[in-house]
Amino acid sequence: MKTVYKNNLNNSARFLLGCKGKNPLCVFGINPSTATDISSDQTASKIRKFASKQEYDGYYIFNIYPMRATNPKSLHKFANKKLTFENITIIKNTLLSLNQINIWAAWGNTIEVKPYLLDSLKLITKNLINLNVKWYRCGPLTKQGHPRHPSRLAYNNHFYDFNIKHYIKRHQKV
Repeated sequence: MKTVYKNNLNNSARFLLGCKGKNPLCVFGINPSTATDISSDQTASKIRKFASKQEYDGYYIFNIYPMRATNPKSLHKFANKKLTFENITIIKNTLLSLNQINIWAAWGNTIEVKPYLLDSLKLITKNLINLNVKWYRCGPLTKQGHPRHPSRLAYNNHFYDFNIKHYIKRHQKV
């Protein structure tokens, strides 16, 4: 499989990591940590194994916000609009090449760490509205109602349909 890796010049942001396939599993986390095209981390390794177990021939890891941080609490205080726009552009351009887009929602409770993360997810979904997208979650939702992060899942968990519109509406601050 051919590795795919898109980042910014100083590698402080990662927009895409994965392996091309005719039927890849697309995964959305919150933000990238340490994985690169050269070295994996726990999350990327688990995603690769889950994709294989589900009989996908590749995987693409995207994030709601592309800034690298091993601790999501250290993300920007406010969303960087340039990074957000570049992230959405790369996501959309990558997904446009796929016939069927299967997205695994995998961000966990971390989406609550910064107020702009749900807004970024809303922008992403708005930009994918005309694509043939099917959303999934793996395992049960967290107590707060979020789709679980891969590092918090055993391999015997199953994939279930995930209604992204309902999720965003439910978690939107009024």
